[in-house]
Amino acid sequence: MAGVDDAAVDVYASLAAGSRRPTTDEEVAAAAELKARRDAWLKEEAAKRGYETPGALEKVLTKALRKREKQDNKKKKPQAPAPQKAAKPDQAVAKKEEETNEDDSGDGGVPLEETMRRILGAPKDNHGRGDYFVNSDEILQRHLETTGGKYRLRFPPEPNGYLHIGHAKAMSVNFGTAEANGGDCYLRFDDTNPEAEKQEYIDAIVDNVRWMGYTPFRITYTSDYFEDLYALACELIRRGKAYVCLLPAERVTAQRNALRTYHNEVAQNPDLPFPKDETFDEGRDVRSAEENLALFQKMREGRFGEGEATLRLKGDFMSKNPNMWDHMAYRVMFKEHHRTGDKWCIYPTYDFSHCLVDSIENVTHSLCTLEFETRQASDSSYHWLLDALGMFHPKTWESSRCSISCNVMSKRRLQRLVMEGHVNGWDDPRLLTLAGIRRRGYTSTAVRAFCRGLGVARSSNEVCVPVERLENAIRMELDTHAPRRFAVLEPVELVITNFEEADAPAQVTVPNHPAKGREDMGTREVPFTSSVYIPGEKFRLDMVKGYKGMVPGSAKNQSIKLLNARVVTYESHETDSATGAVKRVMVRLEPADTPYKGMPTIAWVPNSAARVEGRMYAKLFKDCDVDGVEVNAEKAAKEKGVDFIELFNPDSVRVTELMVEPGVVEELAAAMDKGDLVRYQFITLGYFCADAKDSTRECPVFNLIVSLKEDKSKANVK
Repeated sequence: MAGVDDAAVDVYASLAAGSRRPTTDEEVAAAAELKARRDAWLKEEAAKRGYETPGALEKVLTKALRKREKQDNKKKKPQAPAPQKAAKPDQAVAKKEEETNEDDSGDGGVPLEETMRRILGAPKDNHGRGDYFVNSDEILQRHLETTGGKYRLRFPPEPNGYLHIGHAKAMSVNFGTAEANGGDCYLRFDDTNPEAEKQEYIDAIVDNVRWMGYTPFRITYTSDYFEDLYALACELIRRGKAYVCLLPAERVTAQRNALRTYHNEVAQNPDLPFPKDETFDEGRDVRSAEENLALFQKMREGRFGEGEATLRLKGDFMSKNPNMWDHMAYRVMFKEHHRTGDKWCIYPTYDFSHCLVDSIENVTHSLCTLEFETRQASDSSYHWLLDALGMFHPKTWESSRCSISCNVMSKRRLQRLVMEGHVNGWDDPRLLTLAGIRRRGYTSTAVRAFCRGLGVARSSNEVCVPVERLENAIRMELDTHAPRRFAVLEPVELVITNFEEADAPAQVTVPNHPAKGREDMGTREVPFTSSVYIPGEKFRLDMVKGYKGMVPGSAKNQSIKLLNARVVTYESHETDSATGAVKRVMVRLEPADTPYKGMPTIAWVPNSAARVEGRMYAKLFKDCDVDGVEVNAEKAAKEKGVDFIELFNPDSVRVTELMVEPGVVEELAAAMDKGDLVRYQFITLGYFCADAKDSTRECPVFNLIVSLKEDKSKANVK
């Protein structure tokens, strides 16, 4: 009797049932399909490994899986940090390299690509899983001759909007798995709905895929195969597997409702008669294949109006899976297509075209999110259709989709935010579209690290990730690589009254990155002028416990250390007669050798600093907590019984003025000439990036990418 290895445990984990009880018909069907797949696999593996029963093998696998989970939890359990002295503001500490590497694994430290390889198996072994999903030796051999036995995957977005962070995860799984295993990955546009698709979206998707660092094997379109798909539809009709339906939409809905009611009740009442009258369709039950072909030709010729006729697949009304209840394959649409113009007035549906194009392109694995599981099950429409036409079956596999707390990921909801003017376009830096996060200043390497760290869970249809985890991915990268610059928010002027006689330096030398090991980033010279500016929050007239700023009359806070410069001591201040606000503070510059231990150390800018626009971003949606946990805005709105727009945070962006050291503007101009983006840590403020759309030489604009520190109140953000 052979033991179980990691690969077997991986497969068993992918087939294990989730903890959430299925509630809808589709979820129940999906759970039943998953159990059938698990039982079939256990039976096959038990025989291979010499176990008396599948149950005996499952007992061993369950024990091994629990042991692994315990080990993983120990690895992930946060350790209490050792007490450390508070670091001075001008002594930044780089993140440990081990922390950076934590996000580079898929499950328990195993790289995501290796996890996927174990789960998917080799293309040469894809003989199917039974039911409709069977590849004969002849079909599999022809497929392998075409692909050379390599992995061939696809990333198939519909060009009806801009990609978001969830698509980045799909890219990571598809392109990443192909790349790591010496395979290929298509970028295929599922362009079967001319009403919603635009060339603008196609161009943006191509640009975003390349920005993410992926190179498609080929860029293809479902519309490349419109003639092939039409010919296959005609063949289905000839084989009695498809028919033209002339029922109005409300009759089709009533038909499906009758089937749903029947399947819900027949388990308790086996003698329940099948609803023949409610499900009757002349095209399905009476009309000949020749008559259906003639009607389908009329559909192509435009002799039916929109909604008057559809082509439906003749599935299996006795199946408990609703996806077998005669899905629509073609519909009439008098819309011009962005590639084929007005050549076609009938267009294939996703359910018809997706599996067929997968097979035509010899895709080895069709990877989707769990809402497609009942479509891709071995006894469902994806494999039924390929079986009906005698075509190659890609191996199908599904995982949980990704959502981010305090955000929305649905294209429809993103479009509503854009169209109703809540945000400023698809590339608004507050959105988690790839265009938005690029503009905000995120790097593709940080996004890829984040996506790889998510793994490929199957515990539920949707895994909500704290937004802080995404923020931490870019923060860790910038902490190591971003040059530091002085910047001040809501400035207060300090006038140095003894500037001339104090032998003040004309400039000070400042490291571009103060962390040990980053000396390679060099130094810069910052002018030191007769007046400087510090943040407004760093001067107050009364002392409070723990305050780190200048306070007149305070023994400890009367003097402050200007970062990388000298100590200054309070003398007097002037206030605005109308508002009472402090206008300027007169200070004395102390000798260069003045001790400053225990003094507040404050960032500053010279009076030659440039004034730029700063855009400070906060969470896009507020009040998204459910049972003490922040979730995505859609789920929060549903739980609270409100429209998700009501949770929109009107304070998600605040425009303010920043003063930055003069060299920043010069560096920005040089970067713009090269078409580069510049990212900085503005000391004590956060990480910033010049806005690629609105920033100009004359009027620089900087976006807050992420704060300096993560919110420690949020759990599981690494």
